[in-house]
Amino acid sequence: MVSMRVLLLGATGVAGRSALRALTAAGHQVAALARTPDKSELVRRLGASAVAGDAEDTATLLRWLDGTDAAVDLRVQIPGGARALLAPAWREYRRLRDEAAGQLVDCAIRARVPVVVHDTVSMV
Repeated sequence: MVSMRVLLLGATGVAGRSALRALTAAGHQVAALARTPDKSELVRRLGASAVAGDAEDTATLLRWLDGTDAAVDLRVQIPGGARALLAPAWREYRRLRDEAAGQLVDCAIRARVPVVVHDTVSMV
């Protein structure tokens, strides 16, 4: 297997931690977004390098993507409990899925990153 350089957004969430473990176990070099010192330490313990900054800033994304083989976007904001029944509670979820993910794809195209993985979920 060929080792890839991977940018992982959402690395410290539930799905992100699983993906981070799998990617590093497979021998990939992972740069993972960590927004706090504690999360940076978690990322390092899981075998990746932590990157900090604004994941919705175009210049920052382009810098992170430079020389990267793949970008994986696992950012999500799902409202909990009874809030999930309220349409406004899903505003951040939709923004991450539409605007933020679209910006990542646009930056990946500009940086000539050949692979972008974006998860999705269907609520029934």
